[in-house]
Amino acid sequence: MKVILIILTSSLIILNFGCRPDKPVEVGEISLEGTWRLVKTIEIGHEDITNRMDSEQRMYIKHLNKTHWTWAEYDYANDQLLGAGGGTYTLEGNTYTENIKFYHPPGSNELGQAIPFTVEFTDSLWRHTGYVKMMEFDPETGNNIVADSAIIDEYWERVKIQPTDDTGGKLYGTWNLISYKHPSDTIWKEYPEFVGYMKLLSPTHWVSIKYNKEGDEVMAIGGGTYSVTNDQYLEKINFVYGDQSRVGSTSNFEWDMKNDNQWHIVGSLNGKNDDTIQLEESWMRFGNQTVAASQ
Repeated sequence: MKVILIILTSSLIILNFGCRPDKPVEVGEISLEGTWRLVKTIEIGHEDITNRMDSEQRMYIKHLNKTHWTWAEYDYANDQLLGAGGGTYTLEGNTYTENIKFYHPPGSNELGQAIPFTVEFTDSLWRHTGYVKMMEFDPETGNNIVADSAIIDEYWERVKIQPTDDTGGKLYGTWNLISYKHPSDTIWKEYPEFVGYMKLLSPTHWVSIKYNKEGDEVMAIGGGTYSVTNDQYLEKINFVYGDQSRVGSTSNFEWDMKNDNQWHIVGSLNGKNDDTIQLEESWMRFGNQTVAASQ
């Protein structure tokens, strides 16, 4: 699975949709930065679509910073990742385009597509409508060709929680993991070139994704809310695919930053039954040249 989980820069514009019900809001007045939950979807020909809504049993959530987006559908009861995707996006006029760089489950038609949506903002809801191409392999040409299309018509609601951030948004954005180690070690480790490890921070939530850049595979994904001060970064883990024992725990890190682009953290990844992992990580902001390791 190709990927990008990425994160971003700068501070957030907090939105106030103080308008009458059903009154459209100009797209130019909107920032998409933040975390959104799926509240309604319209799918022609599909039964029982209410199971896709965000609820206590199932998470269906989308995170955006200035440059990247991710979404995940997760079944809490069965510890099952039902879907995930992400990449970069643009918002020009009333057209919102998602460039899909990674996608789960494997073999999905959406991977690699750039899907344009017509967007509309009404009161506190964000609606986007577009078409995804349905691809089939053509044995005569040896290529994938467009066989059909399917409409995507969704309504999203911003998750309204107060950001807990004393830094003015220094960590907002998308980050790529450069290197990691145990704090007591002297040698930094790196993942193989084909493995991507990305963390995206919206103003209120975080998501990290480990994926195969050369194939269609999400190796691990997790996320939740976070709080940050000038020297402490705390992650509350709301869901994890691959290590559910850590759900509900809070991990504590000390952090510092170099040149606004290299983020260094050291601390403990906590779990149930005192299952604690000490780690140190070096992250590079997406869009900046990587370095070999943290100093």
